[in-house]
Amino acid sequence: MEMVHEGMTSPHGISRTVENLQRRREKRYFKLLCLFADRVAQLQLSNPLYLAPTPPSVGQYCSTQKSVGAETLSAAWMQSTSIYSALSEQIMSSIEVKKVLRIDHSVKFCKRLKNEIGQIVGRRLTRSENHDETRQLLEHVKGAANTDNEWFLVSNNANAIRSLAADVYGEAANVRQDPFHVVQRFTEKVKGKAEKKLLSKKLHDAMYNVDGELRSPEEMAARFANALQEVSISDISCTEHEWRGSVDSNLKQIKRGDFYVKSN
Repeated sequence: MEMVHEGMTSPHGISRTVENLQRRREKRYFKLLCLFADRVAQLQLSNPLYLAPTPPSVGQYCSTQKSVGAETLSAAWMQSTSIYSALSEQIMSSIEVKKVLRIDHSVKFCKRLKNEIGQIVGRRLTRSENHDETRQLLEHVKGAANTDNEWFLVSNNANAIRSLAADVYGEAANVRQDPFHVVQRFTEKVKGKAEKKLLSKKLHDAMYNVDGELRSPEEMAARFANALQEVSISDISCTEHEWRGSVDSNLKQIKRGDFYVKSN
């Protein structure tokens, strides 16, 4: 079940797990075949007239040792993990949000699993296609927020959940953007490994001061723009139009204060 779990929670889905199980069967066959050949050689040394039986082929062995299919493995995994969904809901309904509630809104493998086995698996979130489940998860922790103190809803895609968060939490929802994923948006568009690392450092320095505190929106926007202007168009893997659009969009977020909190 460990291999099944890894397959279910990976972008490749359960079909890759079935392939891995098949390869393990083949590897086991050749290991057994080597042991068989070694034993036959020993017997023939002691008895030259010994006639060894014919071993099955790899196809025959894998046929008799065939693993169950993807559909059966998926059903078994769903049944064995069903308790965790209920447990997760109980935990979410009883927690207390003191300062920050984090939402990762960019996980894609759930949609791939939905396409493969016909349903959403786990408690991970897809993009806008899955707003109904996102709302359900937010409702579970709606009563957990401490309304006496200021708290933040931090997401890797603040624009995607802003209206949804406001609909669920009202004015109490202070949506903020996760800086790490903004840096990732730009570095993944840069070709070279060294260039990626250099840009990541420049953008990090643009957002944080030497004490590790977030800079003010005005200062951050200016430093962020300067760091991105130093990137050569020949070093990016996307179109110039896409790059400029991403720069403008993120600078608007910074100036709006989506990245800023007084104390992080």
